[in-house]
Amino acid sequence: MWYLEAFDKKTEFLVRDHPLQGLDTATLQDILHFDDSCEIDGINYPPEAGGYDVPQSKLPELAKYLPPDFVVDESCDYQVGYYRE
Repeated sequence: MWYLEAFDKKTEFLVRDHPLQGLDTATLQDILHFDDSCEIDGINYPPEAGGYDVPQSKLPELAKYLPPDFVVDESCDYQVGYYRE
């Protein structure tokens, strides 16, 4: 499952994550425009292996996969990451 991760801008620590319910990899690729593989140290992995930065402008597109009470925290930078359940 994909998660939206919030990192504190000052400390760069992960402060919370939010499950992106019903979001598949193909839809996420369309939203964030990343390709089909993730290269790490010269090795190609599937997209789920990477963490991807989420610009503030893309958060509204991800909002429909988040709980209704989600609020953007301006003190955080956002990324998406994949965790196997």
